[in-house]
Amino acid sequence: MIPESVHTIHPEKIPRIWFLSPILLSGVICLLLSCSKDEKMGVTGKKGKLGISIGVEMTVRENRYKLKSTVGVENFKVSLYDASDELVCSYEKAADLPPEIELDPGDYYITACSDNFATAAFENPFYFGNSGVVTVKADELTNINVECKLANCAVTITYSDEIREKFSTYFTEVGIGDDKLLYSADELRVGYFDLQPIHILATLTYELANGSEYSKELIGRIASPEKGKLYVIELNASITESYAMVNLHLDDTLEEQTIIIDDNSGGGWKYGELLITEIMYDPAALSDNAGEWFEVYNNSANEINLKNLVIRTASALHVVNADIVVGPGDFYIMARTDEAVGIEKYVYGSVINLLNTNGFIGMYTYGTDGTDGIELASVAYDKDGAFPKATGASLNLDPENFDADKAKQGSSWCTGKEIYITGDFGSPGLSNSSCE
Repeated sequence: MIPESVHTIHPEKIPRIWFLSPILLSGVICLLLSCSKDEKMGVTGKKGKLGISIGVEMTVRENRYKLKSTVGVENFKVSLYDASDELVCSYEKAADLPPEIELDPGDYYITACSDNFATAAFENPFYFGNSGVVTVKADELTNINVECKLANCAVTITYSDEIREKFSTYFTEVGIGDDKLLYSADELRVGYFDLQPIHILATLTYELANGSEYSKELIGRIASPEKGKLYVIELNASITESYAMVNLHLDDTLEEQTIIIDDNSGGGWKYGELLITEIMYDPAALSDNAGEWFEVYNNSANEINLKNLVIRTASALHVVNADIVVGPGDFYIMARTDEAVGIEKYVYGSVINLLNTNGFIGMYTYGTDGTDGIELASVAYDKDGAFPKATGASLNLDPENFDADKAKQGSSWCTGKEIYITGDFGSPGLSNSSCE
């Protein structure tokens, strides 16, 4: 006999998500069922009978989000499996079930689900249930219960008074891959999503004094949506100041989480949560035009998307134009060319030149025009002669000094010690060497 705690997952019947903490509101609907004679029934002999009951745990909410569940189990798909996880029989609608199921003695379990699963859809709560295993005995009636629960995570979008008053148009796309929902300015519906990374892109437009229009983008991400959660996204932005916020709240008594996103930054973080930890400004194996690169490090507890961040030197800037998600504690290489390093990288091109004297490199949020965003990390690496000279080797930030302020001090740096693919010294994309 299979233990009740063990269930094999079948792709055709298992979704990947759960929903809000449920309150049991519906009674159990008892149904005695029977498979037709031509269904898979096993060997002949004395039979047992199986009675199936389907219950639904649902949450009914009367608050501003209007999360109401009105689904009926009569439209649920019901499937019966044996001890070897073979499908015995299934019914597209519970309402069409015959009065009883006659089975060979053995172990069985049931799944039931509403027939409306979607990766992303408005007003689309999805229900799923997987019973425990029961043993059917000859000449006996055995009862089995399937309790179905809401099986989506949900997302709502609200806009601050600042956005409503100052911006002429605004909308938000929330999606998984190519499956996206568009939340307009007055969208009150709840979107339901599968448990995959959910991306948030809000576009806000306002009119400048000269009559032209300017748009801001707020980018957010729910990296690991959890079953049973309602995510309340509150968007806020200002025209006159270089900030914007996305506040992410979990439903009611659940733990609250906040994500702050600066204008066009692509992340939800502040000074010091991104570090510059290695700089190759004077390669020897390659020319400067081909071999320059620098390394960034996620010094925060959350994933960071580098898209729309600004790379700045004393005289030039470049806006990152690709989705680059860097996990907590991970490194990523920003390079002048593909030749610079032999690992995954972002190529910023020739506009950024890492000077060999009086050098400066920084990472910033976008702000209003790319020049006035918030500083996340910067290094003036030839300041006062305090930094080591590094020809044919990278400048390497000591792991003991992974701090935004300490990174500005020459005494926190040494030259790279490991040979990488070009023949120069450094550790692009890998842990830094200790400076002794």
